[in-house]
Amino acid sequence: MKITHLKKNNNPIILAENISELKKDKIVDYSFVTKNIIPDNLDFAVLKTAYIILFQYIGYKIILTEDYDIIRNQILNPEVRLLPKNFYFFSHKPFMNDGVHFICEKGLEIILVIFTAKTDKSSRNFCVFLPIKNRNYGETLEKIFNKKQKIGEIRLSAFPENIKAVNYIDDLDRIKRLNNWLESL
Repeated sequence: MKITHLKKNNNPIILAENISELKKDKIVDYSFVTKNIIPDNLDFAVLKTAYIILFQYIGYKIILTEDYDIIRNQILNPEVRLLPKNFYFFSHKPFMNDGVHFICEKGLEIILVIFTAKTDKSSRNFCVFLPIKNRNYGETLEKIFNKKQKIGEIRLSAFPENIKAVNYIDDLDRIKRLNNWLESL
């Protein structure tokens, strides 16, 4: 077993004492100090991050609609669970670029925000589903995760393909395309 440690997360005196005792083929007893992690707090931090990223890409157009009341209420009231638990998933391998993707799969229309959280030792992609107007958010999430559960993975059609080159703040052609798609739902 290989164990790595970060000096900033350990008491340097205790670390030095224990490291000096480690020898090849020596049996070592150890225990990890665990912190009280509240899973819902992680969920809501992920939600808030996705909400901010969505705002960064498209401004107020979508996030101030009544469809986002539940998102804003969840962010403001983390002590009460308002959203279903399956509004996001994470992956160790990126399957789409970071950014905002508009899922246009018939019957599964939804917004997918992808961002990568990185530390010195790891990287994880968070894939967060956010509501879209004229679609029941909970039902759409359920359809997506049921489909994923049945076949083990799910492939969703989305636009745009090159999210880094898209500007929904002041590119009128892109804004019109997004508006047309939203109005067609």
